[in-house]
Amino acid sequence: MSKFLIVSWDDIEKLALKIVEDILDSNFYPDVIVGILRGGWVVARLVSDYLDIEETGSIGIKFYSRIGKTIKTPLITQPLIANVRDKKVLIVDDVSDSGRTLQVVTELAKLYGPKQIKTASLYIKPWTLMIPDYYAASTEKWIFFPWEPAEILREIIESEKVEIRNRNKIYEILKREGIPVDKKIRKLIDIIEKVQNSRK
Repeated sequence: MSKFLIVSWDDIEKLALKIVEDILDSNFYPDVIVGILRGGWVVARLVSDYLDIEETGSIGIKFYSRIGKTIKTPLITQPLIANVRDKKVLIVDDVSDSGRTLQVVTELAKLYGPKQIKTASLYIKPWTLMIPDYYAASTEKWIFFPWEPAEILREIIESEKVEIRNRNKIYEILKREGIPVDKKIRKLIDIIEKVQNSRK
């Protein structure tokens, strides 16, 4: 059985719509939406569009070194870029896995004096330490989001210690993981190899 949950753009839109419906049903209407980089920003952009909210911001934080591997201390890669003082804030991420990312960002945002903070994510993991106020689905699998296919492919290739030139072996591994080896995936692997070669 594959350890990946492959999510399409259509899935993302449906999940984001569910979150927005739940937000509206709760009578919470944010003044500003903050997306957690990088995946949460994509979701935040969709949610802001559906809710007709122009004021958006972002913050970068990193907890993962690679698939399923966390780092001990969160790394702030970009400071909070948004004016949240005296405003109702919705913090958005793509998934609440350990929950630590949402926890850290929420505590950080509180330092800037918001009126109210709510959180949202497309997915949660059953073991998360922080269940957001709004979420659309739960899964135990590692999520293959449509905005990070090359990143996941690079990590799979690296973790399996296979040469990028060994296409047949790579295709075999991907099929084993339930990842369809279609034209787009083949093209992405070509691009990954070209990027690697350009950095030598």
